[in-house]
Amino acid sequence: MDPIRWLLGVVMSSRALVTLAWKAAYVGKFDRWNAANRFPEIAGRRQLHEHVMNLFAGQQITYLEFGVHKGESLRWWVEGNAHPRSRFVGFDSFAGLPETWRKGFPKGHFSTGGVPPEIDDSRCEFKVGWFQSTLPRLLREGDITTPIVAHLDGDLYSSTLFVLFALAPSLKTGDVLILDDFTNTLHVFRALTDFTAAGLLPLQPLVTNEAMRRIAVRVAPATDAPGVLLP
Repeated sequence: MDPIRWLLGVVMSSRALVTLAWKAAYVGKFDRWNAANRFPEIAGRRQLHEHVMNLFAGQQITYLEFGVHKGESLRWWVEGNAHPRSRFVGFDSFAGLPETWRKGFPKGHFSTGGVPPEIDDSRCEFKVGWFQSTLPRLLREGDITTPIVAHLDGDLYSSTLFVLFALAPSLKTGDVLILDDFTNTLHVFRALTDFTAAGLLPLQPLVTNEAMRRIAVRVAPATDAPGVLLP
């Protein structure tokens, strides 16, 4: 056997074993976390977004979406919040995943050829590129004083963790985070629990759907507020 091919096979097998070990560890952690942090459950994805939107009915908001793809949820928020000074910002490279996410979703999946969706509303804009380049530039524009709704749909652990830590200093009491694909324990769940463990920002359970497939959490008023998420 070609020794290089043999060595590559060993490396790939080792990575697979490490991934399985991590997955097993985080499946157990997910069960314990779910038992410790009780979320009211709601019927479906759209109903979860409606629940959050209704919290800010008639208000000026800043809606930040990380992972836009074809713009379905971003467009829905633009149409659903009519305040003339609300701001809607979509963050995406539009080149697809920067690395493999899970089986069936390789690097480049979700690409739109670099082209953002068309949303005909002057309140909506796109920040095209990787989150680590585009989000800091937006935050340097100044403090966001309006309520923030941030929809995290970047799929990957690294993408989600970066957004959480980068956005944390700008988040205020009552701001809401929506996290998609939460049951993927190696990615979004792991990112949120690692962020929570750092103790930078107290978060409270708000609502979930489809057995924790996605969740919404709210920034709590103080670190000693009741119902704060446990890491």
